Amino acid sequence: MSANGLGRPLRVGIIGAGVISHAHMAAFAARPDRVVLAAVCDPQQPLAEALAREGRDAAVYTNHRSMLAEAGIEAAIIATPHFLHAPLAEDCLVAGKPVLVEKPLACTLQEMRRLRDLSAAHGVAVVAGQMRRFEPEITWLKRWIAEAPENFGELRSFDLQSWQNLEGYLYRSGAGLKHWLLDGKRAGGGVVISLAIHQLDLVRYLFDVDFEAVTASGRFDPPFHNGAESAASVLLRMSNGATGLLHANYLAPRVPFCEAFTAYGANGTIIQHVDKRGEYRGGFAYASSGGLPTTEWEQQWLGFAPVPALAFDGQDTNSFVNQLVAFADAVQAGAAPRNSLDENFNTIACIEAIHESLRSGATVAVQKN
Repeated sequence: MSANGLGRPLRVGIIGAGVISHAHMAAFAARPDRVVLAAVCDPQQPLAEALAREGRDAAVYTNHRSMLAEAGIEAAIIATPHFLHAPLAEDCLVAGKPVLVEKPLACTLQEMRRLRDLSAAHGVAVVAGQMRRFEPEITWLKRWIAEAPENFGELRSFDLQSWQNLEGYLYRSGAGLKHWLLDGKRAGGGVVISLAIHQLDLVRYLFDVDFEAVTASGRFDPPFHNGAESAASVLLRMSNGATGLLHANYLAPRVPFCEAFTAYGANGTIIQHVDKRGEYRGGFAYASSGGLPTTEWEQQWLGFAPVPALAFDGQDTNSFVNQLVAFADAVQAGAAPRNSLDENFNTIACIEAIHESLRSGATVAVQKN
């Protein structure tokens, strides 16, 4: 028996052996009692072989349908360019394999609805790889918010910043300005679906609200093409009446940091602060009025404390580890998985609405189901 009593580790296959696939390998190294890498598939065999060696000599395939049929896997991870996520997930579902799909789960709501129908028809789960939901700091904040209304209270407003100079990543990848991330048809859009999606999803997860309407303006600077936005500024309205702002830029020439997050509730504040220049994103801090009135000007500055970043309740400090273990536990227990397609639907619906608003300049309602 494994440590959690669920039996032998889940046999998992990975489809796609590019950069992001290596992030998932941490779970196989840290929790061999829960997950084992049984197979790797990539049309570029050397990439598949390299990842298989990293996973203790998993079987290697260049055709994913062969892997699904022959490798004896019980679940799959899809870690490919975005435009392949939905069709590959469809094949996994038809083959009866629960699947964890790297973000975005799909590029369009049409794809999401097709996957939902297949998931129901074949009785297997499809899960979104929004791994930031599994960070120890986020888990702590979720509990703090839920413990008592006087801690944070109802969300009222928020600000999100997502900035990168993408050129460094593109040249490091070797693809340069031919990278698929620059192509709106293959990436499903630009900076919002590829980068800001994490912060958009965190707002929903932390505060139990959905996106209701968006108003967006942006730019489409080269080398982005085929409708991929290079920058976007978005006004977001939530289901509880809260409002927020997103500022995303993939062509920022120099940045002091890459991500920031601030949220204000009726009683509390959460802020992601950066301690030093060059840090990708900082840790979270929180403060609360405790539901009491602020009677002195100076009080508004007081009470901020860092959110504990250490793992607890059996978690790992690595969110990719926590995500895959939670997926494996749900698959083996026959339980509803976290971050299911239905849970992720509003995140993708918001992004589709942003893309429509970028094209039209109008306020766009976020579609429901």
